Amino acid sequence: MLQSVVSRLFRISRVRRYSAAAAIPAPTTHPDIYFNKIFINNEWHDAVSKKTFPTINPSTGEIICQVAEGDKLLRGNYRSKLAITYWADVDKAVKAAKDAFKFGSPWRLMDASHRGLLLHRLADLIERDKAYLASLETLDNGKPYHIAYMTDLDLVVKCFRYYAGWADKYHGKTIPLEGNYFCYTRHEPVGVCGQIIPWNFPLTMQAWKLAPALATGNVVVMKVAEQTPLTALYVANLIKEAGFPPGVVNIIPGFGSTAGAAIASHMDVDKVVFTGSTEVGHLIQQAAGKSNLKKVTLELGGKSPNIIFSDADVNYAVEEAHSALFFNQGQCCCAGSRTYVQESVYDEFVEKSVERAKLRTVGNPFDARNEQGPQVDEEQFNKILGYITTGKKEGAKLLCGGGVAADRGYFIQPTVFGDVKDEMIIAREEIFGPVMQILKFKTLEEVIERANDTKYGLAAAVFTNDLNKANYVSHGLRAGTVWINCYNVFGAQAPFGGYKASGIGRELGEDGIAAYTEVKTVTTKVPQKNS
Repeated sequence: MLQSVVSRLFRISRVRRYSAAAAIPAPTTHPDIYFNKIFINNEWHDAVSKKTFPTINPSTGEIICQVAEGDKLLRGNYRSKLAITYWADVDKAVKAAKDAFKFGSPWRLMDASHRGLLLHRLADLIERDKAYLASLETLDNGKPYHIAYMTDLDLVVKCFRYYAGWADKYHGKTIPLEGNYFCYTRHEPVGVCGQIIPWNFPLTMQAWKLAPALATGNVVVMKVAEQTPLTALYVANLIKEAGFPPGVVNIIPGFGSTAGAAIASHMDVDKVVFTGSTEVGHLIQQAAGKSNLKKVTLELGGKSPNIIFSDADVNYAVEEAHSALFFNQGQCCCAGSRTYVQESVYDEFVEKSVERAKLRTVGNPFDARNEQGPQVDEEQFNKILGYITTGKKEGAKLLCGGGVAADRGYFIQPTVFGDVKDEMIIAREEIFGPVMQILKFKTLEEVIERANDTKYGLAAAVFTNDLNKANYVSHGLRAGTVWINCYNVFGAQAPFGGYKASGIGRELGEDGIAAYTEVKTVTTKVPQKNS
């Protein structure tokens, strides 16, 4: 009976997905690679060092192509044996951005509404090339094509269009002061913004960073993840095609320890924005403080609680909790990775969650029948398998999965652990993979306290049919986003970011605009007319 109920729910969800997928154009399983160099001043460059690195197809482990590596050089006098670190490619990009930002430059003189028009053009171009970009993302990242096309790129286009509308609407105020003064504020761009984006949502994170920065008149030097550089570089060419002036956006593929570190510590970068691990976030904030005290926005890790009360619709909660954890191969900073279930429905929830996980289809991400593709690379693949081994050693009960799901590539079986305790490593640390941990709780106050007992505070969710309970719990949770009876619902209008070690500041919405502006107060003495 249970198997038939879960199977029916799963079939319904897949029918809905395939109905929508019917309108999706067929993917290009071997998309041409047009751009693999460094983008500076609207031109393509080899790395100064001439170094390249391979970007890998995670479905096969094979090299897609070589990509120019933004790097540092050591220059020095062999006699004095003194070496000077020269941030070669980053220096070139920062200089181009500074020139584009000079007072009186075409970008600085551009009417705000025209900046909005350029963002609309970019959104149109991305929409034009949507199928190609989704295919390229699937090849380089491993996420299922239908998800890249329908979810990621839909959010990308909406984000650029949302901030295009803000370009000429974010302005200052007039302020009454005592005496004869005219006082007003100006919202001005911060300047050169260094942006470091992750590999789990390459196109989406690029849009979240670029759109508000460009809407407010900033210039950008962006370091893209070495695992997934290809779609960001293709968008760079669309930026040029849309008509953005040279130097406004510069994109460097490379590694965090070299190109990323150079951006974070560069004296001519006015702001650094990073999405990634909390560990690297610490390093970026330290580098920003030690250099020129540049402004910092950080969206970091999470270990988000997903709380299921006994009065919730269990079948619905099972499906939502499954998606909350397994979406994007579990590679989400806000994944619902601590599933707390009230004791009276715990056994039922666990049984149905295991059945749902067993039905999850894993395989070729270009095949629309598959819900889950590979992990992004071998390092993540091995890290996740290590956490699964740790969970078993700690005494958590492995209910399904736990192993490799294919003969080649970085595929991992959907994995569910029951009988998980708060003190276990798998309940404390961010796994970033398809590994679900289910914990039992008794009371409302207990689960709030346990949910908050973490260094993270990015997201959380509550499933209950009692609205008063939902509001009470959501007010008590220390998290930047709380979903009630849903999960992973995003919009360009709604700010996103974390409490505690999950970050600093917010992206998206009006709050995302504020992060890219300085507020200047201008006060003018108004002369009095002689009587």
